[in-house]
Amino acid sequence: MACTALNTNQPEESERRRPAWGALFLFLLGVYLLTSKGFTDVVDAESQFLLAQRLVEGHWVDLPPQGGLTRGTLDERGTFRGADGRLYSQYWLGYPLWEAPWYLLGRAAGALSPRLAPPAGLLPRVAVNFGLAVATALEALLLAGLVFLLGR
Repeated sequence: MACTALNTNQPEESERRRPAWGALFLFLLGVYLLTSKGFTDVVDAESQFLLAQRLVEGHWVDLPPQGGLTRGTLDERGTFRGADGRLYSQYWLGYPLWEAPWYLLGRAAGALSPRLAPPAGLLPRVAVNFGLAVATALEALLLAGLVFLLGR
């Protein structure tokens, strides 16, 4: 029976690849941030932002009848009326739960320096869009990892 000596000076394969994964994440995050508008202008994204805002501000899971930055009412697309007559997002709570901490971060940044806070609560919107860029970069990184594992 042959015994193979282990070389403990060699870093493990996963440790050698860790900087590459971090660099890929930072690259993807940079691409998403450079191409992001920084605000929502479609009903779907606006309903997700408003749901995150309502979760943080009042612990509600329904939506207001009017959106903040979109034209028209929210019940045109991306929402439905519940049996109670309230308006709900058709996408439910996934992204709004991810967006809530980013909303709080933007709100806190605006509260720290009211003179720098733009009107209409823009800092929470910018923070939420940054959070979506982080989420998208993480999702792309997970996809790349899956492709790497399947290609082994």
